Amino acid sequence: NVFVSACETHIANADAPGLIRAILHNDQAMAVLMGAEEQDSSEDGPLTLEEASSAFSLLAALLKRVASTEMEASMAEELANTVVSYPTTSWSKKLSMLCALYNLRPNGVEKCRLLGRIIVLAAAEQPSLLTPAQPYKNILGAPSADSSDADNNGTAITSSAGVLSETLHPAALEELVTSWGTQVPIEERRTLYLIAANSMKDAASTSVCQCFLLKVLATYTDPSQLDAQAILVAKDAAIGAIRDPITLFTEQRGMLSLPAIQALSNQPDTKAIHDLLRVFQEEMLTDFQVFCDTHGTHVVLELFGATADDTVEQCRTNMRMLSLCSLASEQYYEQGEIPYQAIADTLNITSDQVEPWVISAVSSGLITAKMDQLNKLVMVERSVMRKFGPEQWRMLQTRLHAWKTNVAQVLDTLKQQDNLAAVSAPVPTQPQQ
Repeated sequence: NVFVSACETHIANADAPGLIRAILHNDQAMAVLMGAEEQDSSEDGPLTLEEASSAFSLLAALLKRVASTEMEASMAEELANTVVSYPTTSWSKKLSMLCALYNLRPNGVEKCRLLGRIIVLAAAEQPSLLTPAQPYKNILGAPSADSSDADNNGTAITSSAGVLSETLHPAALEELVTSWGTQVPIEERRTLYLIAANSMKDAASTSVCQCFLLKVLATYTDPSQLDAQAILVAKDAAIGAIRDPITLFTEQRGMLSLPAIQALSNQPDTKAIHDLLRVFQEEMLTDFQVFCDTHGTHVVLELFGATADDTVEQCRTNMRMLSLCSLASEQYYEQGEIPYQAIADTLNITSDQVEPWVISAVSSGLITAKMDQLNKLVMVERSVMRKFGPEQWRMLQTRLHAWKTNVAQVLDTLKQQDNLAAVSAPVPTQPQQ
């Protein structure tokens, strides 16, 4: 057998690159390694998932015997390309092999690219792997034979494939990327975050997708770095923040300072998006109504790709919540009490509709407050800040000065009481000798 003889020669000569390429370029060997399992497979048929994963791991381990670092990285890329492009229906084998290769590669850039391939493959073949319902394990752990998941051929997948959702949590992925060190260029991180965002979009995980879009935008730190892709991502992120400004309030606050978001205002086809985003980030319900009157509600619908009027009404609902948040934060720094009528005027509702809106704002975590139904007052205990600029600094300074004055008065009162107590205290008598 020519193939066997060639492999034996490479082994005898300690020629790791030659052995790897001999296997990758042999159709019969690749059919055994990568082929889908059959129910009545013969000894010469495709390997099982566990066998294939083990064999591929041995093949990938040979990369450490490649003398040149550049050739080692090139051959690792060739291995990954072969796995991804091979025309097999067994996606679980591909996923397991990519995970094995990821574990064996020490270079952060290679890990970044391999993880991107893993995410793309999972999103294309089994989007359910990206949902938050998956159990927490290590995505890149060793293959497990006791997994109950299966691909379209009924083949059990590895435990590493069943937990993509945990690694795709934005904070977890950022921590993973950070652990690879500074050797991973910002462009590679950006590409990985964008892959994750697109994959979560396909998996219908809107809020997670939005978090990754924000991470992509954060990699553009200077206007000179902006390209067409940056503008597209900024547009998607802006629409996401307008569509749901409440769920990711903290993450989305301050979006207007990002260079890519600011660039939206400079282009005619995206200026309306930027203007509407500013309304949702900083302004009030009346400003939203002015936007609708100026541009027409059809502009809002076009931004969302929707035709139903309930889209505009949902925007109006969110703006009422945000306007109440702004009102609460302003009053918190003043007297901490808001009359029902002030809320009704701000939200353009009747006074008897105030309490449900306050309850909704409290439930969303935007404010902490209590209602005095007898005096028709809302006492604000805490409120998030939609923006924090010079005006907010002044309000904070005023409140700190008031607190300082109050504390000083309390201390003076306590000192006076101590002095009175000392004066009125009876003088102890000396015992008689």
